Amino acid sequence: MRTAQDVRLAETVDDAVHALRSHFGFDHATYHLGYTIDAVIDAPFVKSTYSDAWMGRYILKRYVNVDPVVQHGFRRQLPFFWSELPMAPQAMELMQDAMAHGVGTEGYTIPIIDRVRRRALLSLTTTQLDTAPFRQIVEAERTALAELAFLIHEKAIGELHGSDPLPALAARELECLTWSAEGRTYKEIARQLDISEHTARAYLRSARLKLGCGSIAEAVAKAIRFNLIEENNA
Repeated sequence: MRTAQDVRLAETVDDAVHALRSHFGFDHATYHLGYTIDAVIDAPFVKSTYSDAWMGRYILKRYVNVDPVVQHGFRRQLPFFWSELPMAPQAMELMQDAMAHGVGTEGYTIPIIDRVRRRALLSLTTTQLDTAPFRQIVEAERTALAELAFLIHEKAIGELHGSDPLPALAARELECLTWSAEGRTYKEIARQLDISEHTARAYLRSARLKLGCGSIAEAVAKAIRFNLIEENNA
């Protein structure tokens, strides 16, 4: 696939985003990494073909707090067209302002969740009043676009960190961390998962070492911070 090769060979994420947009003829493309090592959604890593004027306005008006694409995108697993989203009055104002600044009349967003559960979004837009051709391209290229979204995500992680900063934890390690976050003892975790107490300790120790932490409590906090386990379980 020529586009995949262009994305892989792109020197930067910005170049990759522009290559994807050009290949499919979209008006804009944006990659938005919501969880980084240093911050979460309020200080994201974003590369976009949107104008500098719009990007500056978006930040100045704190649109991220009402942006339905961001709010829904970081909670969904499946791609969606923007026209499918419920719109509160503030969200409607944002979308109208966005259209006035050339963002687009319709968009398509692909949620990305990697092996350590970092979340990102790849959004594509059209500025045409007739959005049917845009939707037809998206429908025809859904699989390719999803693959390209993950390629761009991998490039972003490499650009930010050089290598993947968080190891993948085994399912049992995540389960043990989750129960530990709820205050369960080794014995209680072992009973819950039908394993020995020694095995429960081993899983938690392995998770702690993989996360580079000095204690189980620190490992739990780090796992929650990077969305490896659900915060509402803690």
